[in-house]
Amino acid sequence: MTRHELKVLEQDQLVAKVGDAIHYTSLHKSQVVRWGIGALAALLLAGGAWWFWSYQKANREADLRDAFLVSEATVGKESTPFTKNFATQQAKDDAVLKAFTDVAAKDSGTKEGDVAAFYTAGLKNEKGDTNTAIVILKGIVDGGRPVSSIARLSLANLYAGQGKYLEAETLVKSLVDRPTSLVSKEHAQIQLAEILGKHDPEAAKKLLASIKVPPSPVSSTLERSIETARAGIDRR
Repeated sequence: MTRHELKVLEQDQLVAKVGDAIHYTSLHKSQVVRWGIGALAALLLAGGAWWFWSYQKANREADLRDAFLVSEATVGKESTPFTKNFATQQAKDDAVLKAFTDVAAKDSGTKEGDVAAFYTAGLKNEKGDTNTAIVILKGIVDGGRPVSSIARLSLANLYAGQGKYLEAETLVKSLVDRPTSLVSKEHAQIQLAEILGKHDPEAAKKLLASIKVPPSPVSSTLERSIETARAGIDRR
């Protein structure tokens, strides 16, 4: 669907909502009079608010999609109508960082903004700017939106890398106690074991041994993750 078609569809939805309100008014004139003009205005505004929210969400999703398109661009090849292209890897890296940073700032306080901020933190860390990555991840965690649980795990990893095991373990234990739709209790336990393995391998092994993998479509993935974590601890 083109942007023009999407805009037309959204406008049609708004018209339909307002039309419903007007139709209701014609059928319930006496009630509308009792409610007063303010109540009718609220009814009409509800339709506009619904449209505005949907429109804003679609725009945020488009912002994030455009950022990912930049991240998927090619380097040193001829550009095509379907992909972006950059002359050098550095030019692409700079553009990707700017794209996600811009979306994170523009759509701050939303799920899409959090996703963009999460990728920005990853890019900053890859460039060696771990302190800035930590600040960004803290902001996502404090926001408490869906992406915050993933950000919590990443933040714990960065803390563990700095030797701040207490801070790292505290973050992950909160997910063990209160898992989310994005981070299960078992995944949090595996992550906690990996952090423990950096300074207390025996405690890490005991934790891994205690994990009970429930029957589910991801059971085999969890079992492989446990084995990988255990192998990593044994190599230390």
